[in-house]
Amino acid sequence: TYYHCTKRVDKNCQQKAIEEKVLEAQILDYLTRIEISPSFHEWAIEALKETNDTEKVSRDKIIKRQRELYDQTLRKLDSLMDLRLAGEITPEEYNGKKTILEKEKHDLNQSLNKTDSKIDDWMKKIEKGLMFAEKARKEFEKGNPDKRREILAGLGYNLELKNKKLIITTEKPLSFAEEAAPVVRDIESRLE
Repeated sequence: TYYHCTKRVDKNCQQKAIEEKVLEAQILDYLTRIEISPSFHEWAIEALKETNDTEKVSRDKIIKRQRELYDQTLRKLDSLMDLRLAGEITPEEYNGKKTILEKEKHDLNQSLNKTDSKIDDWMKKIEKGLMFAEKARKEFEKGNPDKRREILAGLGYNLELKNKKLIITTEKPLSFAEEAAPVVRDIESRLE
């Protein structure tokens, strides 16, 4: 089986076809480079949990401050309504200030939600990347074509073939694994 450019992006693509076995060997080579051991995976998760616990105090302060600003904006909106009901400001003044405060409230609410979701998401993303780095090579070797495509898709956002060479641009968790894997293997071999 050979793979070639579909010419959807570049109708004049001159890249030559590549044999499936050659492509698979390049993928396996890359998966071997990013592979980490189960013991490193466990150690990394424990280290990240400790870091998370340390940084939790800092994140809690940020969330608390964002919540205070949000509550302060709600009080300003309430006060503005009281001023309008008392007839102390005109409808135009009220609408102008209300628009500004509602935008501020909306922005603070979004910021609060983003901070909250970032806290939840970062650990999951790193755990997923470490799990992938630990198991992808073995699963690729044993996997059926669908599983292999899934692993290949999980490698990164930009897979490219140039001159019969696979070029992979990965996202952060895997790029960190790619940098750390050789160092970890060297340390583990010295410890053994």
